[in-house]
Amino acid sequence: MFEVIKKFFYNLRQSPYAVHVVWTSVLVLITSITIIIFQNQLQTVRETETRRQQIAGQQSAQYFDDRAQPSPADSGANTAVAGGESIWQKIAEADTKEHEASGFLASAIYQDITSNLLWSGRSVKPLSNEFILADAKNITGGEAVQFCGTLNKIKYADYHTWRLPTQKELMQAYVNGAAAVWQNVNYVWSGTEFVGDSNRAWTVNMSAGDTASNRKSNNSSVYVVCVTAE
Repeated sequence: MFEVIKKFFYNLRQSPYAVHVVWTSVLVLITSITIIIFQNQLQTVRETETRRQQIAGQQSAQYFDDRAQPSPADSGANTAVAGGESIWQKIAEADTKEHEASGFLASAIYQDITSNLLWSGRSVKPLSNEFILADAKNITGGEAVQFCGTLNKIKYADYHTWRLPTQKELMQAYVNGAAAVWQNVNYVWSGTEFVGDSNRAWTVNMSAGDTASNRKSNNSSVYVVCVTAE
């Protein structure tokens, strides 16, 4: 067998044309294999894109994790819907005098029935959040904490346990469709301190869902909403 192979290559060297034919055949084979692989990959991409478009077409009304935006004509309690069930319920309308006393935007109080948390309106102006973290559930000091404390003093909407929400509570509220019912609410403070730097606290963008730490002393771009479990 070895002799046969040896003789083949010897004869091949004696014929320049045969060498060209062999190398041409090799190049054709490599090119054909490359084209087949490329076509298969292209077909996969096309199938994936087709599937993506089909899914997108089926979810044309998808907003905020499949919670549908409320229609302008919707004036009832159901303002964000998933699977036919109400996610956000309007608990009470705002009281003008209470808003004047507490300094936040006129807004109804909503309850996220998936978490049972109630949410206040947003502060009229940005506030700093220079709180002191005593323990996981007890934070004191700072304009943001004072804002929620004011709601408790006036017993806003008959509740007296308003507090700063945690970062995770704000993030979950966004996932549950808060952006569909909260108007003019962007970055708001949480009562969650940034690990490793007690001068920073977490903020959450309730219109876009992103979260970032910010200096507690910042009073130029971050607002406050308060939450209660009652």
